[in-house]
Amino acid sequence: KEADITKTIIAKFHNDPTLGIHQGVSRTKDAVSRRFYWTNMQDDIADYVRSCLDCQQRKKDPRHMTVEPLGTFIIPTKPFARIHMDIMGPFPISRQDNTHVLSIQDSFTKFAVAIAVPNITAEVVIDRFLRHFVYTFGPPARLITDRGSNFMSAKFQTMCKTIGIKHEPTLPHQKNSNGQVERLHRTIEECLTHYLREDLSDWDLFLPKIVFALNNLSSSTTGLSPYIALFGKDCRIALDAELNPLKDYQEETLDTQ
Repeated sequence: KEADITKTIIAKFHNDPTLGIHQGVSRTKDAVSRRFYWTNMQDDIADYVRSCLDCQQRKKDPRHMTVEPLGTFIIPTKPFARIHMDIMGPFPISRQDNTHVLSIQDSFTKFAVAIAVPNITAEVVIDRFLRHFVYTFGPPARLITDRGSNFMSAKFQTMCKTIGIKHEPTLPHQKNSNGQVERLHRTIEECLTHYLREDLSDWDLFLPKIVFALNNLSSSTTGLSPYIALFGKDCRIALDAELNPLKDYQEETLDTQ
């Protein structure tokens, strides 16, 4: 039946930890509509999302309703002109001995990077920031952090100066001025709790799935997914191989001719 097929599609893009992570009607519709279309699609998606029991339970959590202010910053005009970085945790010690997350989000595209770390010393923060962000995307022009001892350490300041980053720690009275990553933290925490329930022994192995999904869901600020905003094209997902198995081969053939 067509109804069964469309419900399966909606469920995939709403429930899957690498695609939907139980986001709202708008984000689910955007994700589905990039690859599918059928009559009354929007109504079908709205009905499915609003009847999702997991989403209803999340909405009862008072943390879900909290909105952190962003603070006042100059609006960037290109990727990585300004990034926000923070520490999330502690989490239960994972089987890989990780306890915290070093989170990074680009202010322009909303693209996020989240790195599980065993501790939050300046040495570990610097090492993971360089290896997982700077050596992939290059050093950002400006970096917003709180005034944690790791970020304010001489080693961290030297690192920023050496690679040409202007470090701008938030002011002491601006408690929520790094709200952009704080909202990211809340979403990650909600997803880890939802998908892993009580067993968080491998939370750090599940973390990349959540961040992958977030980077491919549309942002209410930009109207685009962070991936599209950064790379200028949609991200290929596993489902694409099932929908059009010859597409990759055809594109590869054209590239080599």
